[in-house]
Amino acid sequence: MVCNICGPASNCPSVPFRDFNRRSPSTFLICLVCLVGAVASGQIHSPLSLASDESHGDERVLHTFLMEAPAAWKAAVDRMSLGFNAIHKWNATFFKEGQQYRKVEVHSVVKWCEPLQLVETRYAEATAESEKVTETVDAKNKSYGFRLMRNEHGGWQVRHLSKDKLESVNEILQGEGMGLLKMPFLCGNRYLSEIFQEGRSELLGVTSSDDRGHALVRIDFIVLPSDDKWECIARRGWIRLDPQLGWAIWDYNVETRDGRTLTGKHEYDGILEGVPLLSGRNIQYVKGRSETSKTLSWQDHLEGLSLVASPDKDFTLSAYGFSEPRFNLSRRKSAALIALNVAVIIGLAAWIAARRGMKKGTT
Repeated sequence: MVCNICGPASNCPSVPFRDFNRRSPSTFLICLVCLVGAVASGQIHSPLSLASDESHGDERVLHTFLMEAPAAWKAAVDRMSLGFNAIHKWNATFFKEGQQYRKVEVHSVVKWCEPLQLVETRYAEATAESEKVTETVDAKNKSYGFRLMRNEHGGWQVRHLSKDKLESVNEILQGEGMGLLKMPFLCGNRYLSEIFQEGRSELLGVTSSDDRGHALVRIDFIVLPSDDKWECIARRGWIRLDPQLGWAIWDYNVETRDGRTLTGKHEYDGILEGVPLLSGRNIQYVKGRSETSKTLSWQDHLEGLSLVASPDKDFTLSAYGFSEPRFNLSRRKSAALIALNVAVIIGLAAWIAARRGMKKGTT
């Protein structure tokens, strides 16, 4: 699969930039978050500094950013992974020469409480030629994982069930579920902790900023060329972060490697236990300055985000009206169990024979 913008899907964890022709709905591949520096014994090893040339900024603000932001990003993700529920609605409209040619709308219910994970999704896609709607459930509990799909009669049908072969299920869960955990820190196809990692980018400026009285920190940066498979669609630009919201993204404007402009604006309902309560995103992907240059318009809305773990039964097949599965033993385990039973029977028979021989000897 090739991403619409940044190439191979393995390089693109962001929902807006996945290939929507896939059969699996509402998924986006994500990379694991690499922390900026290491937090140990109250010290953080600064991974970045201001570039020696073309740079501007406040060393105090830079120091605060390096000391606080990486730890805040990690703490927020760690806290959410303990348990959260949310309804995630998003829609993406694609344009070609100013004309809409494709629209995608997705409604997902996400429940998460490591290791329990569930994503229930309704995916609708419309073009001038066709419309399609699919509904799926991907879930994993302590014993097994499964995928359900809504059939033509409106009922659920089991499409996948396994104790350990869960690659396709994990892809959805890691995309829509884990991706939702980290969305406040996502710019384009990379997370802040990846962009601002030593060797990945260079800071051109770290300054105080303001948006209608809201105190922010603006990071001007340039992404460095990479020899490995790590790719970032952003080439250079700025991101504004909100220290009061756990250093989450407030807005950004970056130039992409293909010469386009990517802008994003995040909205929040506050912060709870160190977790920024993201309520929505508005993303525009534009080539040039005219209206006809727009190629993608994207909106996210989150509802009912709560840091409460759902009961274990919500992550099972029985929650959807099916009986709980009984998995057969593997052939190797079955053969070993049979051999053990045979050995027990032979031993028992030998013991009985010996007992009988002893009785005959005494008589």
